[in-house]
Amino acid sequence: MINNAYFLNLKNNFSDNVGWSCFQLGVFCLPSSALISYVFLLVALFDGSFKRRDLYLREYWNYPLVVVTFLMVIGCIRSQTGWLAWLGLFNWLPFFWCFWGLQPYLSTPERRKKCASTLVLGSLPVLITGFGQLWLGWEGPWQIFDGLIIWFISPGGEPLGRLSGLFDYANITAAWLSGVWPFCLASVLHPFIVGRNRVIPFALLIAFVSAMILTDSRNAWGAIFLGLPLVFGSSSWIWLIPLMLICFLPVIIAVLPFFDFGIQQFARSIVPESIWMRLNDMQFVDSRPFEATRIGQWKIGFNLIFEKPWFGWGLQLFQFFIL
Repeated sequence: MINNAYFLNLKNNFSDNVGWSCFQLGVFCLPSSALISYVFLLVALFDGSFKRRDLYLREYWNYPLVVVTFLMVIGCIRSQTGWLAWLGLFNWLPFFWCFWGLQPYLSTPERRKKCASTLVLGSLPVLITGFGQLWLGWEGPWQIFDGLIIWFISPGGEPLGRLSGLFDYANITAAWLSGVWPFCLASVLHPFIVGRNRVIPFALLIAFVSAMILTDSRNAWGAIFLGLPLVFGSSSWIWLIPLMLICFLPVIIAVLPFFDFGIQQFARSIVPESIWMRLNDMQFVDSRPFEATRIGQWKIGFNLIFEKPWFGWGLQLFQFFIL
């Protein structure tokens, strides 16, 4: 006769399989369809939360999140934007729960590798649509399931000439690729995507770096280099960081206005014009207000932080200062 322990173990294994499968599907669909991804991740989140035997406050890393939650709620009460502040609050609080509830799916090195490979492979639609719009003139919108999934693909990229893919804006695509590409690099150094094979991960790495460059995003360019010391590890810093600084020195001289004119002109003759012009934000001052440039937005943001460092101004208010 089968005892109750057998059924309990069978139930736990079934729950683990369901939650783990939904988590993988949610991660895989994240760049392609946020709606479908959220449905799978929500199932995994509930399953992972109920599976944890410890309480939320027994996880010490949650304490800062609880403090931040109270500060954000108080900031919403004092905010000048009313219901917009409360609506914006839900852009953040679910992630605090996810930080705790999804941990069972990342609890072992094997599961973390599986999650990393899922992120890389799930990014294939981003790469394919991006290269297709630039080189083959692909044009959207593409939709399936009666509009449940829509990919807004602009021929030639959005803005024109910049790879944007299914995200329909180059900077968003750059942000996604920047977050995933270190996992792709790690899969080349320590293969885990397709067994011990390094050829496929290396081909994906070339595709990722090419796409990040083609987004023409300064953040993506910086992420390519910032990811190197993180992936290679601290043992490489003694030679990698000085080497990176030497490589960056001509770019820094070509961009910043603090150097002698002759030295700067020499640096600009070495660095391609498309790079140092793109990195020089001051080029836009004559064509648009300083407040609309990246440096201008940073200045506004820092001023707002210094004026109300604890409770802030309330969510969704920054757009009014830009306008």
